[in-house]
Amino acid sequence: MLELSISSFEQKYTLQNEDAENLGHDLSTLGLFKAFSESAPQLVLMLTNIIQMQDFQLFTVIKIISSLSSLSFSVLSYHRSMRAFVPEKLKMGWSSSIIYFLWNLFLIGPRVVCVSLFASVLPCYITAHFLSLWTLLVLWAWWQKTDFMDTKAGEWLYRATVGLIWYFTWFNVASGNKKLRRIIYHMVIGADTMLLLGLWWWRRSVESARLSPLPINPYLLIVMLMIIYIIGLALKLVYYWKFHPKQPDLQKDKKDGISQMKPQAPCYDMVDSGEKPETEPESVLSASALTQRFTSGIHKRMRNMAVNFYC
Repeated sequence: MLELSISSFEQKYTLQNEDAENLGHDLSTLGLFKAFSESAPQLVLMLTNIIQMQDFQLFTVIKIISSLSSLSFSVLSYHRSMRAFVPEKLKMGWSSSIIYFLWNLFLIGPRVVCVSLFASVLPCYITAHFLSLWTLLVLWAWWQKTDFMDTKAGEWLYRATVGLIWYFTWFNVASGNKKLRRIIYHMVIGADTMLLLGLWWWRRSVESARLSPLPINPYLLIVMLMIIYIIGLALKLVYYWKFHPKQPDLQKDKKDGISQMKPQAPCYDMVDSGEKPETEPESVLSASALTQRFTSGIHKRMRNMAVNFYC
């Protein structure tokens, strides 16, 4: 991005509308990565400190809910970005957006709370738990043969980031039988969440004489978290039953000369062919050639995300 911006400034070159729009989709994905690689761990740390210090004030609760809502909104923003590739009649409305936001909030919230509860009583083991589960999730992403970046090193970085997102919520990265993968994911994460919650309850019962009493009954808290998680799963089923497009024709309307975007369009295979066009040496690439090389990578990522998201 920096290289392209400098060339654009020097040669008075501006991106086409299509390129700017594709870059916007790319940035929405980076926003999702940032939310779960930075905001989610910070929220776990903050909530762990609040639990240990017993600082359950109204403003503190509002901060926690706001942070969880921000995570859910980042997922919604990415989803709405992917809806740009479907016909106008399948665009995301307010009702579907609200349901999508709520089921992400109700699934991410209990997960973050359970991880924080576990870390508050067994802080020495949370790192081992994260690294163990994260490694398995990264290997699962590798097993799905992701194809997002242009280099092997970049692809492994992408898989590592996907594993971090999966630690908190579902994120589809490959085409195929997504329903089965979602079921497996929720079974594994649900069992892991219950394990963390059970270990937290066991530790509190063993150390009850030393630990300060919670402002809420532990049994009531466990039941509330389970109910919220089940409601989140139910809302997710409703969304995919009523609102999610079923294998739509992924394209854009032709406006201002912008070409259609279909999953297997030839223009999206320019980075897969391995053929390099005969151009000037890289050191003297023109701004248009540099932009074409840059946006071709964006096109590949957009194609892969759209196909994986809907097909």
